[in-house]
Amino acid sequence: KEKPDLILVQGDTTTTLAGALAGFNRDIAVGHIEAGLRTGNIRSPFPEEMNRRLISQAATFHFAATGENRQNLLREHVAESRIYLTGNTIVDALNFIRNKFSPSDKTRDIVNQTNRLKPILLTTHRRESFRKDMRENLIVLRDFVQKHSNTCLIFPVHPNPNVRKITNEILEGVDRVHLLEPVDYTDFIYLMENSWLIVSDSGGAQEEAPSLGKPVFILRENTERPEAVQCGIAKLVGGNPRKFARMLEDNYLADTWIRSVKQVQNPFGDGKSAKRIAGILTNLSRPLSANK
Repeated sequence: KEKPDLILVQGDTTTTLAGALAGFNRDIAVGHIEAGLRTGNIRSPFPEEMNRRLISQAATFHFAATGENRQNLLREHVAESRIYLTGNTIVDALNFIRNKFSPSDKTRDIVNQTNRLKPILLTTHRRESFRKDMRENLIVLRDFVQKHSNTCLIFPVHPNPNVRKITNEILEGVDRVHLLEPVDYTDFIYLMENSWLIVSDSGGAQEEAPSLGKPVFILRENTERPEAVQCGIAKLVGGNPRKFARMLEDNYLADTWIRSVKQVQNPFGDGKSAKRIAGILTNLSRPLSANK
């Protein structure tokens, strides 16, 4: 009905893949924002790794956040002329929200309740972790908080029933564990800003944390964002609960790393990615075409 000249899709969700396929099937040019993320393991993260590879096949223009993302696309024989290094718009969004909006009273109350403690902010929802890994990670976090009375856990629980079931079994009713309903982006940023440590299997948290000067333990064995590890803001936990417990203890006893990340420059963008992408599209000398 609308007959657009271009469809922009962002990220690697199944919705993003659907948008890219809609453009491809209608012979409409597709621009992929956040292009070139790869772990090399088709089932991790699942299904995002497959989604992002398929989107790259359908996309006309590829807006890569980092040089590593660009190299991934070149290795897959994407034409160099179709790849643009722009940074990631998530940094734009983070800066915009921090400058324009305030957290809810409910989230402020949680932060006020825990401001004398060392709050650990947790997010976990990856499908590949639903069984053993998620259960073991939650047990490690529970035991750590119970052992150290000056720590607490803040966990906005994902609505997926698999996550809820495991969470309720292990964390419900535990002292200094705050199980929250999902929060909006403004509140989540506020929780990140006021955390001692972020523990997450989310890709977004790895890109947001450098702008906030917050350390991240990545609850995965690999990451499509190696820049977070390379710049020193994040550490991979892997699937070993003993290693996870040891990492928590080591950083509790000596917070040298946690203090060092405060000055890390964000490798994923400078907050001007959206303007770059808009400028590139505005100044394209050739007509928009879905043809490779």
